[in-house]
Amino acid sequence: MSVNWNKVRQPFQQVWNWLTSMRTALILLFILAFAAVPGALLPQRSLNKDKVDQYLAANGKTAEIMDKLQLFDVFSSVWFVAIVALLLISLVGCIIPRTIDHYKAMKTPPARAPKRLARLPLHDEAVVDASADEVSERVRERLNKWALTETPADEDRAGARSFSAEKGYLRELGNLVFHLGIALLIIIVGLGRMIYYEGQVILLTNTGTEISDDNVNSAVGVPFCNTAAANYDSLRSGNTFDGTTLNPFCIQVEDFAADYLPNGQ
Repeated sequence: MSVNWNKVRQPFQQVWNWLTSMRTALILLFILAFAAVPGALLPQRSLNKDKVDQYLAANGKTAEIMDKLQLFDVFSSVWFVAIVALLLISLVGCIIPRTIDHYKAMKTPPARAPKRLARLPLHDEAVVDASADEVSERVRERLNKWALTETPADEDRAGARSFSAEKGYLRELGNLVFHLGIALLIIIVGLGRMIYYEGQVILLTNTGTEISDDNVNSAVGVPFCNTAAANYDSLRSGNTFDGTTLNPFCIQVEDFAADYLPNGQ
């Protein structure tokens, strides 16, 4: 029994072509922006777990349903990560082939002029009172910022000296750089979320004594050293953080004073 692999591959190829189209990338980018709205309007556990607990206690069943939908953990939810992953695949699958084709187009000289200019949708003919060398020099000056190809008469299709010129590569290059930047930004943010860690600790002042050079006791705060992850009061980290890669440092608060505005700030 033989298998027609072209028929088996065809639906997957269609899905891939749809996913890697620029229209799909724009749709996914819009969906991603819309999906981030709950993360801006609702309290998030990654920022303030206490506010999330208060919201759950105050809104009952509705808040429980929202919690099951991961609306309080939007940016780490399964559906948000899936949208980001699809957007990244779409951008990479769309931009990389276009970048390769654009590079090849930039390296390829413009096509030679056709044998019959009348076949071009826009063409014109004129007689000038100048030698061929003078006309050629004027053409080179006018098209000095274009990608220019000069074909001698013995190689030209019509048997005469001809010029071909193209431009507009920078416009497409800017478009490609922009979308490559978006893809690179998504990759960097994703890697950052995997390896990051953020810890908080409360330091008190005037809770201990220290012997100075003059053998006089002076009140100082208890120092904090991040020699272990357990030393933090609270610690959030990515999936690849195991607590063994902390850069050691110590902090000791000797004095602290706070000024408040009339509104309590």
